[in-house]
Amino acid sequence: MNPCCSSISVSQTKIGVTAAPHDSVEEKEITALKNCDSEHILAANRNCCCRSCCCCISTLDVDFCAVSTETDTTTGAFKQRWAEDFFENVVSPIILNKFLKWVFLSLCIGLTTWLATYAMNLSRPKSSYMQILDASHPIEIYEKTQQNWFDIQDGQNFDFPYRFVFGLRAVDNGNVFEPSDQGSPVFEPFSDVYAREVQQYLFDFCNHIDEWALTPQSEASLEINPCSMYVFKSWMEHECTETGENGEGDYLAALPVRNNCCGYTDNNFPYDANEFSMCIRDWATYWGGQHEYNHGLWFDGEGTLKVIVMEGSSTEKYSEIFDVTDAYFKNLLAFF
Repeated sequence: MNPCCSSISVSQTKIGVTAAPHDSVEEKEITALKNCDSEHILAANRNCCCRSCCCCISTLDVDFCAVSTETDTTTGAFKQRWAEDFFENVVSPIILNKFLKWVFLSLCIGLTTWLATYAMNLSRPKSSYMQILDASHPIEIYEKTQQNWFDIQDGQNFDFPYRFVFGLRAVDNGNVFEPSDQGSPVFEPFSDVYAREVQQYLFDFCNHIDEWALTPQSEASLEINPCSMYVFKSWMEHECTETGENGEGDYLAALPVRNNCCGYTDNNFPYDANEFSMCIRDWATYWGGQHEYNHGLWFDGEGTLKVIVMEGSSTEKYSEIFDVTDAYFKNLLAFF
C-alpha cells in the first residue's frame, strides 16, 4: 500500500466496511470504495493524497485535474472542471467561428514554424573565448585579456581568403558514405575560352577585384593575390630582347628567355585566339611547373584550358566567430 494512504483503514472503519481476512489490501480498498458515498470517497482520496496521475504531477489537488465528484444543484449534473470550462467558453467559440478558426489555424502554423526553425536552433557564439581552466590560470588570462596584444593572437594569423572559379560546376558526385571519395570534376563548357571577349572579361574581372576595399591587390604579382591575366599581359608586353635571367624589368615578365609571346603592346590586347592559346599554355607551364607558382590555370591532357581560378587573401583577419564571418561573406556577395 502507498505510504501516504496509511489512513485508508480509518476510512474503512468510518464507513462500516468489514473485509474478509483472506482479502488482499487492494481488494479491501476496492470493496470500501464501492460501498461508500461521494463524501466518503472524497475524504478517502484526501487521506491518500491523490488517486489521479494528472493530479499527482500537478499540484496534488484532488479536484484540479481529477474527474469531478461535485454536482451542480441547478442542473443536477457534475460540475465541469476548469479545463472543460476553458475549452467550452474560450476555445470552442474560436474554432467553430467562420473566420476566427482561420486566424487560430494561422497562429498555430506560425508558432509551429517558429519552434521548428528558430527556437530549436543553438545560439551562435558572439565571442571565440570560452573558459576551460580557472580564471586565475595564465592561459585563461592570456586568452581573455592579453591575446589582442600580439599579432599572432590565437595562432590563426591569416586573413579571410576568397576564390572565384570559372569552368567548373559546384556539384558533389562523390560517395556520401566514403569520405575519401571526392568524386570527379564536372566542367562547365566555355563557348570559346580563347575568344577575345573572354580575355577581356577576365582582365576586367581582375580590375574589379582590385577595386574591392577588402583586398590588398594593387600590382601584378603571383605572390600576393595572384590575378593571372595581370601577370600574363605584362609577360606578353615584355621586350623579347630583354627576356631571360639577364633581362631588365620584373623577373615575372622577363623569364624565361623567348622569341615568341613577347614584344606586344597594350593595343594588341585582347590577343588573337591562336596566339593566346599557345602563349597562355607556355606561360602557365613554365611558372606552374618549374617555379610552382599558383597561377590558377588548369589544363587537360591535351593542353586545353579548362578551369580558371582567381583567388587571394583579403585584408579581413580570419575569425571563427559567426558574426564576423557572416559580415565578411555578405560584404563579398554584395560587391561581386
